[in-house]
Amino acid sequence: MVRSRLKRNPHVAGDSHTPLRGWLFAFAVPYRIPLGVGFGLTLVSTMLSMAAPWPFKVLVDHALGDEPLPSWLSAAEDLSRRELAIASVGASLVVVLISVTVGYLTTYLIGAAEVRMAADIRAAVFRRMQEVSLRFHDANRTGDLVSRLISDVGRVRDVMLAWLSNVIPEVLTLLGVLVVMLWMSPTMTLLALSVVPILIWYAYVKRPRLKKVARRARDQRGELASHATDALRNVRVVQAFNRETLETRRFRTQLNRTADAQIDSMDVSARYAPVSTVVLAGGSSLVSFYGVLQILDGNMSLGTLLVFLSYLGSLYGPIRSLSRLVSTVARGQASRDRLLEMFDDEFTVIDAPDATDAWKQPASLSMENVSFAYDQDAPVLHEFTMKLAAGESMCIVGASGVGKSTLLSLLLRLYEPTSGSIRLGRSELGSLQLSSLRERIALVPQDPWMMDGSIYDNVVFGHADASEASFSDAVGAALVSDFAEHLPQSWDTPVGEGGGLLSGGQRRRIALARALIRDASILLLDEPTSGLDAASAEGVMAAIDRARSERTTIVVTHDLALAERINDVLVMEDGAVVQRGSHEDLVNQPGLYRTLWQTQKGLAVVPNKSEEMRTG
Repeated sequence: MVRSRLKRNPHVAGDSHTPLRGWLFAFAVPYRIPLGVGFGLTLVSTMLSMAAPWPFKVLVDHALGDEPLPSWLSAAEDLSRRELAIASVGASLVVVLISVTVGYLTTYLIGAAEVRMAADIRAAVFRRMQEVSLRFHDANRTGDLVSRLISDVGRVRDVMLAWLSNVIPEVLTLLGVLVVMLWMSPTMTLLALSVVPILIWYAYVKRPRLKKVARRARDQRGELASHATDALRNVRVVQAFNRETLETRRFRTQLNRTADAQIDSMDVSARYAPVSTVVLAGGSSLVSFYGVLQILDGNMSLGTLLVFLSYLGSLYGPIRSLSRLVSTVARGQASRDRLLEMFDDEFTVIDAPDATDAWKQPASLSMENVSFAYDQDAPVLHEFTMKLAAGESMCIVGASGVGKSTLLSLLLRLYEPTSGSIRLGRSELGSLQLSSLRERIALVPQDPWMMDGSIYDNVVFGHADASEASFSDAVGAALVSDFAEHLPQSWDTPVGEGGGLLSGGQRRRIALARALIRDASILLLDEPTSGLDAASAEGVMAAIDRARSERTTIVVTHDLALAERINDVLVMEDGAVVQRGSHEDLVNQPGLYRTLWQTQKGLAVVPNKSEEMRTG
């Protein structure tokens, strides 16, 4: 029943908000039943391992030797030596068979629970990657994040598995064997333990170094994954620029750095094994020498010494395993630290305790004295102020890099302004629930991201529960129907990775339909006609004209043909507003907008008199 539960009813952590702390054992709670049964079987396995040497003692001392049977074996007094030998071997086999059965069940239950726990941790880490502030993503490459999700969680899983399936059973075995050994011979037990402090000291000294080299190895693996991801994602550009050989060399260079870091980590870990082997061999030699002296003096039988040495192996085995665990924990701790970085408060966008829902109907948008910088030494926005009435449209124009796209990111709270106020209606954005705010806003980004699926999949990504009518309205308003319905597979047509099987105009129309299907009251469009030919741009602009009716709309663009279709135009320069008005008014007055218009139209730029006086 426990096995089927692990197979058919795994804990679903996709909606879990379990924070990542410590060694993440909070994820073990849903699997406490199989883990509890596994630990119970571990106790049975420990007792069986402690019983395993005794049939061998009976064989040596009583079947082969002349030692009298102990009182607890009085029932076997009538057996011949041959029969006693057969009984001893049979008992040993029975113990082994029971041990392997219990071992299998223990390994399955604990291992299966651990696999489910690792899946839950990956789900929690993946969700965090979706929620974490963009400042974190700006500082980390995609390939490295994938490495954290796959490899680093795997390292943490190794540590958790070591704790659940090795540490606890080994400690129980260690304690049980130690009690029996003390009962058999306190002196030999103390001799056996005399070398253990040396291992503890060595492990303590080496642990910081192990963690350091393990962290370097993990970082280099992340860099390697990032390089491979970038090269493969942009393979068209690589081939177009004939960069295959150079990119392979770069990849090989990073491979060498990664290999060097891994070899350093392996070297530091490998040094521990010989030390532990030599130290424990010294302990075994002390015990063996003392035991031989005891036999020569007639104070101990050969069978007793053999049983004690067997227990000594059972004592040193867990000690050796626990000592090797130092390197496993060090590597896992480096990976755990990389995971926990995502949960720092500086990367967390938190709703205010009294946060409220955002308005469902169109509302005004306003920014007052807003400043922002990705880097403190390079401000992007400076004292930016604007207001847009509910249901109205605004076009923000300016050269590349003046902060137009940043404005949209601030409205979505993908970043927080360094100063100033942003309002939706009469409410500060920070006073609104983040999820509620983003449900009210639909974004068409400059690079219209496409998932590797069908046209239908990409449209309904904006609203998974959209009705058929909502879908039809969205694709109709965005003019996606004009081309999709004529394709051989219609809405089931695959778009390819990154939308590579579609034209630029088709991708932008699908992105617009994805935004419209949300039925959001605010529409944000970032460079919707960038890179398109005249016909495609005209189709996208026509779709935008339909889409912005009855929505509060902001269009960011450097394409003044699009600005010409919107009455309210705001001109930006150096992160601030320098002009505002209709297209007609701005074209007919000196300033940056007229200069940009004349440049795009290929007209001669004639400076006005005031400009001539300043430059003359």
